[in-house]
Amino acid sequence: MRPFCSVHVGAKVALAAAALLLAQSVTAQIQWPRTAWPASTPQAVGLDAQALAELDSDIAAGKYGYVDSMLVIRGGQLVYERSYRHDYDRIYGDDGAAPGPAHFRGPPGPYNYFDPWWHPF
Repeated sequence: MRPFCSVHVGAKVALAAAALLLAQSVTAQIQWPRTAWPASTPQAVGLDAQALAELDSDIAAGKYGYVDSMLVIRGGQLVYERSYRHDYDRIYGDDGAAPGPAHFRGPPGPYNYFDPWWHPF
């Protein structure tokens, strides 16, 4: 009989160990911030600034729906950050005022996205 289970389990253990060693080496190179990410530029960390600017433009134009923010961190440095404001009261207007599939009409709380106290935008 072939020891299928032991080979399969052994492969999983080897993959997990390799992932752990890789994570430890990456973590050792990056200094994680305590209060804020150190800033850099896309070019300094090997990213295409033009591609990020085009993605930013597409998001701002609504190509990908209602995206609220984009944050790019590479090598432990903040290299790109943008926020996009949407008037959700206007966008969802009537849907937010009446019970329906668009939201949960239960007690107010962080998962009721039409509750302006939890989600003011």
